[in-house]
Amino acid sequence: MEYLLIAVLVISLVGTYLLMNIRASKKQTERKNRIKWRF
Repeated sequence: MEYLLIAVLVISLVGTYLLMNIRASKKQTERKNRIKWRF
């Protein structure tokens, strides 16, 4: 049972981390494009 709880926690943490990374990467690409156009 302990292993199941740990697995669920790890999966949830990884899932949220990936979602945040996807959102951040989208924002970063937009910023990079804007910076490129400025310079």
